[in-house]
Amino acid sequence: MPGKLDQNEIRKLISGDESVFERIFNLYYTALIFFAKEYVIVEDQAREIVQEAFIKLWEKRQSLSTDSNIKAYLYITTRNLCLNYLDHIRVGQRFKRMKERDILTLELNSIALNDPTAEHLIASELESQIEKLIEELPEQNRKVFKMHRYDDMKYSEIAQQLNISVKAVEAHISRALKHLRDHLREYFYIF
Repeated sequence: MPGKLDQNEIRKLISGDESVFERIFNLYYTALIFFAKEYVIVEDQAREIVQEAFIKLWEKRQSLSTDSNIKAYLYITTRNLCLNYLDHIRVGQRFKRMKERDILTLELNSIALNDPTAEHLIASELESQIEKLIEELPEQNRKVFKMHRYDDMKYSEIAQQLNISVKAVEAHISRALKHLRDHLREYFYIF
């Protein structure tokens, strides 16, 4: 799919391939500028934030996995950098010099970024990634996990229906959750 990175490209990024990093930059830079500018208003500041997001990606590349969702990583990083910038504005000298209207706009944008409904893009990416990861699970793990999480069945009910022990159900759930945690850590990246 054009624009989407495959695991081989992510592997190259992790090992320091600058041409892959340049491709990622070209793919997402403009969209991230628009995203950041919605919150920080000033285009130059949006550009600085996005550049810093790319620097962080490069610096943290070795902690990524080949299943990493680079787009989500960059949006989350940009969002967090926007929040940091807005917090800085609110307490710094520049905050005092801004027009009252601009201050209110920045405060509202800060509230919007902290509001879970403002994270629609990130949430939909996360949901898509979770579904993909669940489908990657071995059949029995997937079945047990779905019965527990989606059908809201107790371990004992699952064990009885599948004719396995409760300990086996616990092991399947544990393996499924570990698989999800291992592959979703960039969604929960905290500065």
